[in-house]
Amino acid sequence: MSYISASDYELEDEEFYDDDDEESDDDNSDDDDARSNAPRGKNLRDDLEAAFKDDFNFKGNFAVSKTFSLTPQPGLHIEGVGMIGLPLSEREAKLIEAAAIQAPFGRGTETVVDTTVRDTFEINPDRFSFKNPAWAEFLQQVMKTVAEGLGFPPTRPLPRAELYKLLLYKTGSHFLPHKDTEKTEGMFASLIIVLPSKFQGGEVHVSHGDNEDVFDVSPSSEFSISALAWYTDVTHEVKPVTSGYRLAISYNLVNTLRGLPAPHLPDVHSAVSKVQHIFHMWANGEYDREHSSGTIAYLLDHKYSDVSLEFAALKGKDAALVSNIQRVAEKEGVCLRFGNLVYEVSGDGGSDFGYGVPRMEIINDTEYRIEGLYDLEGDLAKLKRPIRLSEKLDLIPKRPFKGESPDEEDFEGYTGNVGAPMTHWYRRVALVMYLVGAGKGPEAPLDAVYASRKLKRWMAEGPTERNKKMAQFILDNGYFGLSYGSDKRGGMLHENALLLIDLAVEWNDFAMWVGVLKKSGIDKVPQLLGSVPLIRAWNVFPFNVTRPMLVPSQHLQPRSVSYAHASNISCRFEKLIRHQSSTGAKVEFINDLRAPLPHDQQDAARWCAQHMAEALSSITKPSVDDVKAFVSIAKTEGLTFFSNTILEQVIQFPHIFDFWVALAEELWKKRDSLVPPGGTPEEKSGSTAALNYILDRLIAVATPEYDWQVVYGPNATAFSANYRLPIDQHRVLKLLDLMTLTHRVHNSVQLITLASRPQSHLPTKYRQFVTPLIPMLKVRFRKYHPSHFPILDLFLRTLVERYLQDLLGGPSQQPEALVNKVDCRCEDCAKANRFLRSDAVTVTFRAPQQRRSHIESQLHTALQGGFTFTTITQGSPYTLQVTKKHETLEEGKWNTRVRNACAFFATVGTPDELVRIMGERYPDVQAALNGTKPYEVGNPTLVLPPGEGAATVTTSATEATASGAQAGPVVAGVKRKAEDEDVIDLSSD
Repeated sequence: MSYISASDYELEDEEFYDDDDEESDDDNSDDDDARSNAPRGKNLRDDLEAAFKDDFNFKGNFAVSKTFSLTPQPGLHIEGVGMIGLPLSEREAKLIEAAAIQAPFGRGTETVVDTTVRDTFEINPDRFSFKNPAWAEFLQQVMKTVAEGLGFPPTRPLPRAELYKLLLYKTGSHFLPHKDTEKTEGMFASLIIVLPSKFQGGEVHVSHGDNEDVFDVSPSSEFSISALAWYTDVTHEVKPVTSGYRLAISYNLVNTLRGLPAPHLPDVHSAVSKVQHIFHMWANGEYDREHSSGTIAYLLDHKYSDVSLEFAALKGKDAALVSNIQRVAEKEGVCLRFGNLVYEVSGDGGSDFGYGVPRMEIINDTEYRIEGLYDLEGDLAKLKRPIRLSEKLDLIPKRPFKGESPDEEDFEGYTGNVGAPMTHWYRRVALVMYLVGAGKGPEAPLDAVYASRKLKRWMAEGPTERNKKMAQFILDNGYFGLSYGSDKRGGMLHENALLLIDLAVEWNDFAMWVGVLKKSGIDKVPQLLGSVPLIRAWNVFPFNVTRPMLVPSQHLQPRSVSYAHASNISCRFEKLIRHQSSTGAKVEFINDLRAPLPHDQQDAARWCAQHMAEALSSITKPSVDDVKAFVSIAKTEGLTFFSNTILEQVIQFPHIFDFWVALAEELWKKRDSLVPPGGTPEEKSGSTAALNYILDRLIAVATPEYDWQVVYGPNATAFSANYRLPIDQHRVLKLLDLMTLTHRVHNSVQLITLASRPQSHLPTKYRQFVTPLIPMLKVRFRKYHPSHFPILDLFLRTLVERYLQDLLGGPSQQPEALVNKVDCRCEDCAKANRFLRSDAVTVTFRAPQQRRSHIESQLHTALQGGFTFTTITQGSPYTLQVTKKHETLEEGKWNTRVRNACAFFATVGTPDELVRIMGERYPDVQAALNGTKPYEVGNPTLVLPPGEGAATVTTSATEATASGAQAGPVVAGVKRKAEDEDVIDLSSD
């Protein structure tokens, strides 16, 4: 990529052409005159103040363009051709070309034809006319628009549009940079009306002094009319038409007021040249040091707030000045900024004469300073410290706040005979100017946020000098420390790193890319950035091209990105893979790398395969986020590979219930893509068998952890290794959903058995886990097919039977599950066990603190929340008093047990439902509740629907005989009298 230097640009502007045969003026004379009249004093501030008083306040434009949608047909008639229809057709364009002549141009005193300079066809005005009367009215509308755009005062009459030429541009036609001469007395501008005709290209480039613009009307050319106008001393160029025909009418705009000079561009160019000359002298050290400054602050004419500090918000004279000197400042190395100018005055106040805050009578100190800088686009560039200014050397005008009232006052009040201290602050916005790179002024007042914002705005320009400067600054000063969790700096890390990584790829700078990875820490924690920006580098930098071990960056300085310590890109990506957060992340990253590889990249493909095998050979503890990656392996490598390599590893990790369930669900959902559609019957059968095996294993390993999160008691404390996290019945529901989804209802028997088995303190388990689970099961089973209802019945029957056997027992003997005990065999715990088995309410332990804490911990484990603990501090050692709570004492009593059982059965179902659920064992339920015979658990049989596994499955390996008596309707908790004893009856009258 090549770039045009400033000197090249000046040479291009030295030569221009006229569009007729009149002699051209010397267009460089204005610049020479302006520079000869420029101030050559010793004081920079005085020279700039004088130059800024020139006329910059032109309200118009040196050139204008306007497109009109609703326009009349001009009725264009050409002698010898006839009426021309619009939009212009190719046939009529060729007729016009045949009737036209090659357009000449003026070179000195000669009129010449040279198609390398001007390749256009023209027709003189005496050979064409407009037949539509509405065209004249439309032309007046165009003139109003043009006059306003060129800065005509509203009170001045419109100029006259004098028809000049009909111009035809065909593909390849153009006109090099030139200026229009005054072709008639009073002419001051040119007007070009482009008629409807489809074409591309033909952009008009206009410039005057350092102001430039480009008018491209081709996008709307087919059905619209566009008007372009410029003053005669404006340089303009018509770029080549790339396709189609461009048909245009040329007018001379002529002054209509006799006795008054024709409208013209004010001498802004001369004023700008004076300022440029001063800037040039300043940059080249031609001002005496005692009369020159590092920073000049020019007080703007209007007041602005911080919110509106940008070029687009400037008004009147301020906008005119900044817009005209901006380019010469940049060319001469002078930086323009907007600054918050503060004038602080401190002194002593006199008497207030009864009017409140007094006047400042004595001034002790004054200071001018800039407290904040904004670039012309409104972006704040933070300053490390305020910029202090000299009233004599740095301010235009010297006393900018003369006659103004302070914006803020601070008055401390009178203190006896001492004067009353007070401070005044004055605030305005100033145009701040300083040399770039001269060691004066606020050299590069940037911060990383500012630099990042500017680089994003300019990055489309490529690796320009200013873009490289901004990238360098971000790398040197931006925050790149690693960030986790809620650290707010993580956003800055991500933003800056992503920007520089994208630029390194865009600029094809491998060393810069490596340097950014290392500086930001992304090479060690790549998940902070994500894979997409890294994949772009993989696709751009050559994989198998060996690079030297020390490769300097092409664009950034050695102090930031010294060298790429890697032979090629594969070395860097090995490290990125190694530092991925999980095996699943590694798999996804490698899949992303090999997805775009073309067939000829065999080395890269082998490299990806090798690192994939390494990642899968040693899987780290997975999470739900890894499921997608593992299923992708099952799809690409096959289910047998998945079973042997991945399954056997992931089932070894404890307590990853959610992962096992999510993996089984995803495998089932993607089963059609996992079984090869075009394989042989044997292959399909083998894949199906492998999938079933995998699903069975995952369900089998997940089922025992259905209640891993159960905790006994609302205020449980982790006193033992058996402590568990808060209760979660939803694991049972997840397992049932999975079994139903994958047609593995037979696996539910294992879940039913586990969910109903005695475990730790069984009453608490039923109260906190089983009882809330029952309504959830009922709701869930309503979504299932009726063929699955026997599973729910079996589940509920098993829970009822376990309750009767393990929690109800008989009236003469308390069930073992209700007898709490501690496992420790020390002397204190033996005493605690005797207390638990007895009817005693209170027991005391006089012992040192360590033993008292041990006893309390063991009793907590035996029965969470069943006791109150009181420490008696009389005597030494202290005494621990343990008291059974009322519910603990009542829990073991027969009447309490019966009442609790009836309440539990009411949650299981209605009386009719309970009869159906218990079936032939219902009389045994009644006998157990009446206390005539304790209930013994049998092994009920589950009849599965077709396709769900074995024909029958039992819930226990032990056989038990049950009564075959039939039972009637049931109502829980209703008593009726018998002749010899009270009988609890669950049937209604």
